Amino acid sequence: MRHLASLTLLALAACAGGTAAFASASASSSASASASAAGPTTLSAAASEPPSLVTGNTTREAFAQPLAQLPPALRESFQRGRSLFRQNWVIAPAADAQVDGLGPFYNRISCIACHSANGKGHAPDGPNERAGALLVRLSVPGVDDHGGPKPHPVYGDQFREASIPGVPAPGRVSIAWPARLARTVTLAGGAKVRLRAPQIRFHELAYGPLQRPLTSARVGPVVFGLGLLAAVPDAPCVRIVVASSDFS
Repeated sequence: MRHLASLTLLALAACAGGTAAFASASASSSASASASAAGPTTLSAAASEPPSLVTGNTTREAFAQPLAQLPPALRESFQRGRSLFRQNWVIAPAADAQVDGLGPFYNRISCIACHSANGKGHAPDGPNERAGALLVRLSVPGVDDHGGPKPHPVYGDQFREASIPGVPAPGRVSIAWPARLARTVTLAGGAKVRLRAPQIRFHELAYGPLQRPLTSARVGPVVFGLGLLAAVPDAPCVRIVVASSDFS
């Protein structure tokens, strides 16, 4: 669907056009980036000072700011990406074809709803809390045509709780954290931590029983730093892969 394609483009391009105030210190400070509309515009590798990856912004919007050294052309691209990231998708047809295409089933109506303030989402604390930023992948035994997990024949490869008007929603998912599934582990430094394990249940199923599918629960990951990753040229990445693999 168009909105899913747009989400992918956003995560890899628009948002990656600089939606990063912070990144790992291992990120290349000499990486280049290009503006798709205005031709190549780069964070110069020849700059006397490397780009700063530190910000003094301590608000919840800290991860939604561009790098201070971002060129004007890329800054405009970043702002467009940030706007799209916060946009609510709408049902087609709509006056603005750039943001229509929602449904018929979906989890949330905007990117930022699962990646709050460009950060990580969170799982429900109990069965009475809506899934929110949590997504449950579905599969059945076997593999698909590409060797990956085989989607559920009715509910697809992920469970969606919402739908557009006139289309019954697939159902509801709840997460519980039974004490019997928790365990305590000792870290390398000697500290002991208690790990919880989710218990996933599906309710109000509109299209028949799920028949005990394989499930994988995950929350929306952080998206800041993608701009720096997208700025790394392909060539050195390919060389590293080839050098560390069995390619002949």
